[in-house]
Amino acid sequence: MKKLIPSCLLFLCALAACTDDATRPQIASTDIETVQLVLYFSDGDQDFKSVGETLLLNTGETMKVERNVIRPGASITTQDWNGRFLPATKGPPQPGTVELRVDRSNGVICKGEICAFLYDICPHISALESGQKCRTFVRKQEH
Repeated sequence: MKKLIPSCLLFLCALAACTDDATRPQIASTDIETVQLVLYFSDGDQDFKSVGETLLLNTGETMKVERNVIRPGASITTQDWNGRFLPATKGPPQPGTVELRVDRSNGVICKGEICAFLYDICPHISALESGQKCRTFVRKQEH
């Protein structure tokens, strides 16, 4: 009986580890694209107006990402939507400083080994104004 209890505990720990990995975003190795992060908009650690935070990429696209998972350093993070972020989205695409990997088919983005879910991928604002749409990913939101 003494040997059975540690074996059961080990099995339960292994099972818990498996379920954790299943809920974490994973990038598909066949659909990886490398992009550069230009600017990261965050309204802080709480969702007051919307879900997630917004990235501006060197492609001119914006992506809404899971909050506070891949947030970069302060130099390219802003809380100034109208004064800094929105004007940058309206201009021509710019080079970025942080390399990210994107799996567009599964809606996952990674900075190094840390991955986060995407909520949407939107084309450059000029394409949005001419009628193109954002691609959205349905994510179950926990409260």
